[in-house]
Amino acid sequence: MARVTEEHIEARRRSILEAAARVFGECGIASATMADIADAAGISAGAIYRYFPSKQDLAHACFKEGAAQIADLWGQRAAESPDPMAAFYAVAAQSFEDLGTPEAAAHTRIMLENFLEVTRSGDQPLRDAANSEHRHIIRGLASMLYAVQSSGRLPEAVNANHLAEALYAFWLGARIVRMLDPEFDTDAQLAAVSSLMIAAAPSA
Repeated sequence: MARVTEEHIEARRRSILEAAARVFGECGIASATMADIADAAGISAGAIYRYFPSKQDLAHACFKEGAAQIADLWGQRAAESPDPMAAFYAVAAQSFEDLGTPEAAAHTRIMLENFLEVTRSGDQPLRDAANSEHRHIIRGLASMLYAVQSSGRLPEAVNANHLAEALYAFWLGARIVRMLDPEFDTDAQLAAVSSLMIAAAPSA
């Protein structure tokens, strides 16, 4: 009997996550069934349970995957760029531009349903897991702001962690409103925030 490789297991897991994200985005977590997700992934419903014990576990995994991609984007650019401020603007622009995609809308719906489930259930481990994903994103953003600060483009008096939290809250709110109102001008709002950061930069 052929052995199942780790690569095959990871590929199957990822295909399930991608299918689940599509189904959750279209139907909502509450209305979606494991059979719906199995059909979208081209596998049996029973096969999904080998990777995810429940639908809620699968929904949280989708949220976690999206959060990790965002955090890694910020952290990677901070580590690689010789010009942290330019990298910050580029990644911020990309992050807001991506809000207009169907994938972002689907992830926003999943995120909101996860938030509601966490607050309704009173499940502290579930709340801790959700907060961990928030902190992961904020750390990625803060790492870039620290790099900007180290380059002399952000005042030392500014707490980079607090600024990262404020910018994350802005981005989080923007993605929710953008889903409701496609005309919500997130580009102009980002430009205004960028102007404030430029104005606050120490003189050369």
